[in-house]
Amino acid sequence: MKHFELKDKVKKNGFEGWYTRLTDPSKGVNIAVIFAKTTYHKDPHGFIQIYDGTLKVNHYFRFLLSDFKATDDGVYLKDNHLSLKTLKIKAGDYAIDVNFAKPVQNSYKSAMGFLEKLPLETFQEVVLMQAEFKGTLIFKGQTQNLIGKSYMEKTYGKKFPKTWFWLQANHFQDKALSISMSGGHVPTLFLRPFGFFVLLYTKNKTYRFATYNFSQFRSSVHDDHVEMRVKKGRLTLTVKVYDHHPVELVGPKDAGDMSLPVYECINANTKITLEKNKQVIFSDESPYAGFEWMMKGAV
Repeated sequence: MKHFELKDKVKKNGFEGWYTRLTDPSKGVNIAVIFAKTTYHKDPHGFIQIYDGTLKVNHYFRFLLSDFKATDDGVYLKDNHLSLKTLKIKAGDYAIDVNFAKPVQNSYKSAMGFLEKLPLETFQEVVLMQAEFKGTLIFKGQTQNLIGKSYMEKTYGKKFPKTWFWLQANHFQDKALSISMSGGHVPTLFLRPFGFFVLLYTKNKTYRFATYNFSQFRSSVHDDHVEMRVKKGRLTLTVKVYDHHPVELVGPKDAGDMSLPVYECINANTKITLEKNKQVIFSDESPYAGFEWMMKGAV
C-alpha cells in the first residue's frame, strides 16, 4: 500500500493528513504530530499540528498549500518531512528528528474494509500499529535524546463525522500488544449510519472487529470512565478508559474548513480485556492511550 499517495477524493474542498505519535515515558515525552493540507476554497493551506500531551497544549503552524508535497513514500511541508523511516520537524519551539525501526504495519489493505469504497465524507487508515523510534527533541533550546514507541494513521475526506470516538494504545505491559479503534455516525450522501472498526494486534494473532464483519458495539458513559464493549461470535472485547482530560485540537468541518474543535487526550488510562466464552484470554492496561470521545452519550 502507498501510504502517502494522495487521494483523488480531496483534490478540492477536502482535507488529507497523517497523524503520528511519539511517546518516551522515561523522558516524559508524549507528542502527537499532524502533517496535513486542506483544499477548502476559502482558505487552502498546509499545516502541522503539534500536540504536547505533557504540557497539554496544541500548536497549529500554517504553510502555503504549495509548500505541501507528497510522494509515494513521504510527505513534505517545506523542510519538514514524514515517512515510514523518519520524522523531521522544526516549528515554533519544537525541533524533532527521529528515525523509525521495527514497524508493525497494518496487515490489511484497509482498516475500513469495503466501507472504503462507499461515498463517505471521511476515511481513516491505520499505517503503523506501532514502531520503535530513536532521535532527538529540542524544545526551547533544550535537547533530549529519545527512545520510544510510535503510531501512525491517515485520515482524509470532506469533513469529520457528526459524532465519533477514537482510541489508540500500544504502551501495554505486553510490549507486542497494540490496539486501534474508531467509529461514529459516518456521513454518507444520504444517511448517517453508525459504523466502527477495531484492530487488536497481539504477538501471535490479530483480532478484527467491525461493522462489516457483523461485530456488535455497545458503550456506556460513567462518572469516572467510558466503557466500550465489542462482540463477535464467542469473543468479547471490553475497553475501559479513565482519566480522560482532553485538549482542543483543530479538525475539518464542511469542505475541509479547518475550524472544528476536536477534543483529544493522549495520556488516558485504558484497560482492555479479551474474553472467549466468558473466559479471559488476556487483560492489560496502558497509561498512554490516545482517546477522543466526540459522541453524544452512549451507543
